[in-house]
Amino acid sequence: MNVLENNLNALSKELDFTIDLVKEGIYRIPINEKLTISLKPEESGFSLFSPIIACPKKYREELFMFLMKANFLGQGTLEAIIGFDQDEKFLTLSFQIPYDMNYRAFKEKLEDFSNVVDYWRGEIVQFEKTKEAFFS
Repeated sequence: MNVLENNLNALSKELDFTIDLVKEGIYRIPINEKLTISLKPEESGFSLFSPIIACPKKYREELFMFLMKANFLGQGTLEAIIGFDQDEKFLTLSFQIPYDMNYRAFKEKLEDFSNVVDYWRGEIVQFEKTKEAFFS
């Protein structure tokens, strides 16, 4: 068993949930009923990925400028990256993690990632409400 599998098994036991192997090497971690994180092995480590929220139709350009500032040097995302899914229907968050990470550091990064997804869900909803109130 490799380091990643060891960390996933320890997490599954500690938090008492099942981590699904979706297809070869891609895992789904059900954090709660609203948040599932995908984990995929990469060359130098693995990536975390999660949808944040459906991409709004209104005020897109303003929102994208806001999110670009968050992505700049990882300041607003704890070094993760806000982007789009393949179909550009959802805003997503992704993060690269090295393989040689002990369980404690792995769990902390996963928790940070989950918190960033939750934070940006709230920020984007608030951004939309603010724009709607201002332009109404």
